[in-house]
Amino acid sequence: MGDKPQGTIKERLSALQAQQRRQEVRRRAVMIGVSVAGVGALAAAGAVFWLNDRARTSLDAVQTINVTQRNHTSDPVKYPQAPPVGGDHSPAWQNCGVYTDPVRNENAVHSQEHGAVWVAYRPGLPKEQLDMLLDHARGRDFVLLSPYPGLSSAVALSSWGKQLKLDSAEDPRLPAFLKANINGPGTPEPGATCTGGVGEPSA
Repeated sequence: MGDKPQGTIKERLSALQAQQRRQEVRRRAVMIGVSVAGVGALAAAGAVFWLNDRARTSLDAVQTINVTQRNHTSDPVKYPQAPPVGGDHSPAWQNCGVYTDPVRNENAVHSQEHGAVWVAYRPGLPKEQLDMLLDHARGRDFVLLSPYPGLSSAVALSSWGKQLKLDSAEDPRLPAFLKANINGPGTPEPGATCTGGVGEPSA
């Protein structure tokens, strides 16, 4: 019995090294796969978060109405929307601010012509929701807040040619609508004032 041929030892060593290399390649492939899956999962989670957030604040549901008339009149006007989003109106605009009693459509529409958003709410709205509306309106120019008897929703946001009705004052689309439509691109008389008209707001 003698020593094993040197060639056999080298072959075994070579085979062992080749096996180790294959294992390392497999290990790296698994790590890369796990990393890619992790990045994919994070990207998917981010996309879902972005889509959900966009859905919460999207203004896709805003109704756009083509308003063709904006003459001054002292007569009552029959508007196709309640609250209205423009049309013929009183020569006097409603001073922007907070009102505890309903305001005349014809005066509020003139305020919309000047760039105001009319935040109307159904009488009897729970206090906590009314407080939210007050937070959005107080100390803010070009916001008109008032109750609106017979309103078909809890809250209605109306600017010239735009309207969005909400089931709750907590809806995150409310501040998004205000930002987009106070003196928005559809304002017929940008730069006009929302003070010096009629009415005495409480805030």
